[in-house]
Amino acid sequence: MTPKERTLVDLFTNVITRGNYVQFMYDQKIRVVETYVVGELWKLGLGEFEEGELAIRCYFIRGETSKIMKTDLDRWRIFKLKRILNIEILNEFSKYERKGYHLNDKDFHKIICQYQPKR
Repeated sequence: MTPKERTLVDLFTNVITRGNYVQFMYDQKIRVVETYVVGELWKLGLGEFEEGELAIRCYFIRGETSKIMKTDLDRWRIFKLKRILNIEILNEFSKYERKGYHLNDKDFHKIICQYQPKR
């Protein structure tokens, strides 16, 4: 884990615990998200994500995106930590658990921190 990745893991662990929204630049686009998982991925897709790569699972709140969002489930995204830039923790907070969230996310082979649903 690089020093940048360690810093981001710590930051996202704190954000998941507190429920803050986060804003950052990713692929030259500004994103605002709720973070639900930080950890190491399994290999996904056609080589887009490598096994062991550090990433976050987020719910897209607002910002720039090239993906079509027909339903709320289309807002779920994975972002690689190494491509996140200009991060800012916002003074806005998650109000509830989003539809489509799954504890113990199967796309991650090692979960460092994850949102714990309230019972």
